Amino acid sequence: MARRVVVTGIGMVSPLGTSLALSWSALQRMESGIKRIEPVGATYSQKIWDSLPSQVAGIVPEHDDLKPRTDSSRFISLALMAAKEAIGNSNLLAENNTNDGDCDENGDGENNTLLDLRECGVAIGTGIGSLNDIVNGSQTVNDRGLRRLSPHFVPNVLCNSAAGHVSEKFGFKGPNHCVSTACATGAHAIGDAFRFIKYGDANVMLCGGSESSLDPLSIGGFSRLRALSTNFNDEPEKASRPFDAGRDGFVIAEGACVLVLEELNHALDRGADILCEVRGYGMSGDGYHKTAPEPTGDGAVRAMNKAAKEAGIQPFEIDYVNAHATSTPLGDGIEVQALSRFFAPRAGENFMLNRRGRGSVLVGSTKGHTGHLLGAAGALECAFAIMSLKDNIVVPTMNLENISVESSCDMSNIILLGGQDCVEKDIKCVMSNSFGFGGTNASLVFSEYS
Repeated sequence: MARRVVVTGIGMVSPLGTSLALSWSALQRMESGIKRIEPVGATYSQKIWDSLPSQVAGIVPEHDDLKPRTDSSRFISLALMAAKEAIGNSNLLAENNTNDGDCDENGDGENNTLLDLRECGVAIGTGIGSLNDIVNGSQTVNDRGLRRLSPHFVPNVLCNSAAGHVSEKFGFKGPNHCVSTACATGAHAIGDAFRFIKYGDANVMLCGGSESSLDPLSIGGFSRLRALSTNFNDEPEKASRPFDAGRDGFVIAEGACVLVLEELNHALDRGADILCEVRGYGMSGDGYHKTAPEPTGDGAVRAMNKAAKEAGIQPFEIDYVNAHATSTPLGDGIEVQALSRFFAPRAGENFMLNRRGRGSVLVGSTKGHTGHLLGAAGALECAFAIMSLKDNIVVPTMNLENISVESSCDMSNIILLGGQDCVEKDIKCVMSNSFGFGGTNASLVFSEYS
């Protein structure tokens, strides 16, 4: 029998701040976390840094927990920092109220008064991992020989190392899972964790994504695809502009976000503060192109429809969508087409009447503030959508000054929210979308818990 799943904690490290509270407050103040790139490390010459066509990035503020380490890549440190906050936010490990799986006095290893770590898992992914460590390792071998290569090299570059480190840190012995589906990674990790709990593989899951690829190889690679913004190098805060007519590419960014998901009765039994309920998860593939989305947005529509179906809701019941919208000329336009199709009136159905006076569905992209966190983006945006649901606030898309959509799009039921002022709105249900290279799509639906 399927079980209900709720969110009881959130941890975040973003270009807007090194905690959820700092990031959410900065977002509402319409601040930008995008800055001019500063060269890091000695691997690349200043000439290489200066040659990068895109000179802007979403950079996490300095923090003691993120100082360079030889035994851990930066994306791992970001994940650990976010996971620590999420655990604390959920009060999950208060007073070490845990059972590591050893037998109790009855000899069966079961104790209902304790958190059974065998039923707690981790699903944290990354889109790229650490190309910088690969480059550094290659240079070390080439210049100084194999014996100078760090024994930490392989663990530092494996995509599942963030999940492994978090599992080790907290002693979680349930599912230990890594997702790597490009820019849909964070959303897929949350969706997979949701299913693990829903169908009984775990009672608790730490889930999300982490990414730190602010190095010349990553930035240069995306530049060669002509995917990055290059027109705002002298005005970094204006570079990421989802849905705007002046958008010219995404702004690469780093960060991590981790959610604590729990089976409902497990959360209730320990008196947890329930932030919201995870209602639905939809995924699909475009089967079209290695980087470009399918032109009609069909894959995105199918992912949204599947998420709504599992949630047991109709599109008109959704109040706010945190869109994937990365600020690319092609991707944003196709996503608007997909949204217009998903929220279009259906035969025999009056969309706005069913909205019961709640007005049009608000759509925005928080990437205008943060840039694009690649594999961590989906988790970060789920968290922001959840905070909108919790606080009844929708933050407008930064730099959205001149909306650009196809004339064929039916915009009668959706509003692409721009401007400088947050909107206070009674929000009951939200959706977060993530789409990645390779044509991979994910949608998640969250609602108030009742």
